[in-house]
Amino acid sequence: MIATIQHSYQQAEALAQLGAALAQAQQEQQAEAVWTQAQQVIGTIEDRDERAGALCELATALAQAQLWTQAQQVIGTIEDSFRRSAALRELALQLALEGKFEQVLRLIQHSWWLARTRENALNLFPIAIGLITQHPELGIALNEAFTRVDSFLKG
Repeated sequence: MIATIQHSYQQAEALAQLGAALAQAQQEQQAEAVWTQAQQVIGTIEDRDERAGALCELATALAQAQLWTQAQQVIGTIEDSFRRSAALRELALQLALEGKFEQVLRLIQHSWWLARTRENALNLFPIAIGLITQHPELGIALNEAFTRVDSFLKG
């Protein structure tokens, strides 16, 4: 049925949702096969904005299924910095909901190191603020990481 959807974005979105449903039903192998198919469909989307949106949908589905590494890999392929930041926030939220605060810290630090501009780095601040609010002891590590990146980006 999904294969009959003509528009690639809608097909990828449907596949991401199907994968999420399969993961919830504990059909992990089938879910991963569907998500692989979604990535292949997304690869055919020519419009950058649509492709970024489809990748965000897929990353969200993977994060909700607690496939953290796969979600982060998909997020890394999102070219649009605003959408990449939004997907990172969703991943951080899912990690935090599972109590994986050290992973959230590493995700933020890694994302700051990959930031190409100061604006990209600042887009990640809402994630850091949420983490610091819950775990003030992590504030020092986040501050040090951001300070290093900020100094680097200032040149």
